Amino acid sequence: MSEFNQTLWTLDSRVDSRTFEELCVDLLYREGYRHIVPIGGQNDRGRDAEIRYWKRSEHRELVTVFQFSLEERWESKLKNDTEKIKRLTPTADEIVFVTSRKVTGAKRDKLAAVFRSELKLRLTIYDRDWIRIRLEESHPDLASKYLGLESPQTVCHSARLVELSDFDGELSPDVFQTTSAEMMRASILESTRKEPTIAKNWRQLAKIESHLRNWDAALYAVAQAIKHSDDLTEITNLKLHRGALLAEKGIAKNSRPLLVEALEIFVEIESKLERSVDNYNIANVLGSLGRSEEAEMRYRRCLAIQPDYSRAWKNLGSLILPAGRTDEAIGCFDKALSLNPAMVEALLSKATALVMFRDDSKAAVPLFEQAYRLDPDLDRKWTYTRYWFSYALLSEEQYERALQEVDRGLLLQSGDLHYLNQKAAVLSEMRARNGAFQSEALKFFQFRAHALREDFPGLDELIQIYSEQGRPNDVWPFINANLPCDPFELEKVALEAQISLSALQQGFRNCGPYRTFRDSSPLRNHLEHLRNHGLRPSTTLTEALGYLLMAPFGELHEALREARESDPQGAGQPAFERCLVTVGRIIAGFGPLWLCSERPSSQKEQVDVLSLGMALLRDIVVTEAARQYGYLVGHLKLPQEWTEHRGAQNLNTLCADAMVRLFERVAIEWDLAPLERPEPS
Repeated sequence: MSEFNQTLWTLDSRVDSRTFEELCVDLLYREGYRHIVPIGGQNDRGRDAEIRYWKRSEHRELVTVFQFSLEERWESKLKNDTEKIKRLTPTADEIVFVTSRKVTGAKRDKLAAVFRSELKLRLTIYDRDWIRIRLEESHPDLASKYLGLESPQTVCHSARLVELSDFDGELSPDVFQTTSAEMMRASILESTRKEPTIAKNWRQLAKIESHLRNWDAALYAVAQAIKHSDDLTEITNLKLHRGALLAEKGIAKNSRPLLVEALEIFVEIESKLERSVDNYNIANVLGSLGRSEEAEMRYRRCLAIQPDYSRAWKNLGSLILPAGRTDEAIGCFDKALSLNPAMVEALLSKATALVMFRDDSKAAVPLFEQAYRLDPDLDRKWTYTRYWFSYALLSEEQYERALQEVDRGLLLQSGDLHYLNQKAAVLSEMRARNGAFQSEALKFFQFRAHALREDFPGLDELIQIYSEQGRPNDVWPFINANLPCDPFELEKVALEAQISLSALQQGFRNCGPYRTFRDSSPLRNHLEHLRNHGLRPSTTLTEALGYLLMAPFGELHEALREARESDPQGAGQPAFERCLVTVGRIIAGFGPLWLCSERPSSQKEQVDVLSLGMALLRDIVVTEAARQYGYLVGHLKLPQEWTEHRGAQNLNTLCADAMVRLFERVAIEWDLAPLERPEPS
């Protein structure tokens, strides 16, 4: 006795002839008979469905006729209906017969031979086992629809859904309800190994590789599908898919050649078909190539052909948003969402636009939440969604949720600087408001000090935390680790130059303007000035010098800003003089390295070099301080009269301390003894 099968039992006992015909049409459509036309009824002339197409080489119409039968005596029905077909449809070329009964292989072969020799018809028979395996493995949704059976979803069913999806569309979330994209890829990849010449297998593989954003693998699969396909329509669609892949990879890799190649494919297809999707694809590539006006024209042409094209509305909004057309762009996102409320990319685009251009985090947060409800796996495609979600939550003072989202982002994008900076911003706010987060913040900023070179904002935070804990000097190992400047140790040179931690912290807080200033006034200019006058300064001092000079810059920045607020008509002379003194101490701290890389051999040479160096270094001290001051006066948009510091009468006095420090440092390092004076004659 054969094993009971629920699918076959239901097919035999619960399905009427009309339902069976509808089931067969759906199954055959999915199996590749894409142009099947149901007929059925009392006057069907023996046909339950048919396909008509032209065979161009013979200039005649060919017809494939379908018959569906639940009858136990199926063979008699097949013969009777075939007689009608031959009489009433003489152009019939093939008969496809689907029966709910068992047909042996021998019977199938015998009937096919008879039909071919006597009736000049090709005969294809699908029986109950064919129906069962299709319903249970590939199409359980049809088993549910027609038989009322709820079967577990299978990898085969998911692969079939991939096959049925459009080339120019996203894979539906339904495809991955019961299996992962990676498992499906493995299954389809095995199909290409076993049947390497079947275009359908390569076509499916190309789609799943595209979904996984494996562009090179997808391009290879498309090439194989084109190679093994003989259907002109399918080849056109495959070329379109190839263009889409080239565009996606070109955008991801910022590759102009790939984008131009994709554009050529899309333009060629659009010139023949004039479809909305082709204008959409062209617009996407033009936008990536920076041809915004042409891209907008193509999006609007696409929407003129198909006004309900939701993705075109979304992409049009993304195109015009950076141009300052915020309201219009958000209107495009809203239009896309009105057409497709579950469109995740439109939700995210609107949310980030609200955060970035309208400072409306309150309205953005629910949009991010809705996007994650619709697609929990959206981070695979949109890398920085959790960054902006965390940013919006932080703006709404939802600190713990903001930290949670940024930590999730870091799990997916480990070491990403944007996420690390967002976490720093969140923890800085959290520890300032709640001491319970002090320890977590300290640990994170210690990590940054070792992981990120020149992390000035992080060092500022560390100094603040250690100072609040009453142990400010404990921060120095982290500063030294973060700002290595061999052969020096920043802590020691700062101590010798009498630069306090608070002064250095002021410099770290102003690292952005300082870097801009340093780009326009590089330290090498000072060294070049000395070389032009015969000195040979060592370049080893420049890195440590650059870090230390942040201190007077930061203090000067704050002093000028405060002076502007308290006395807008005043002048910055006191601030400039304090800067001059600090710069002098720092420069003097490097001693003989300003003069030459190696100690001169004779005492006379040492004295000559020192004398020249003291005169030249005075100019460097004044120049550095004056340049810092002048840059900040412009940066802060201060009145022109604030620059009138150069007439100060006490520059020599202010620089004298630096020159004395320089002399003492050189004398000690060179062991410079007093010169012997000649006896009077």
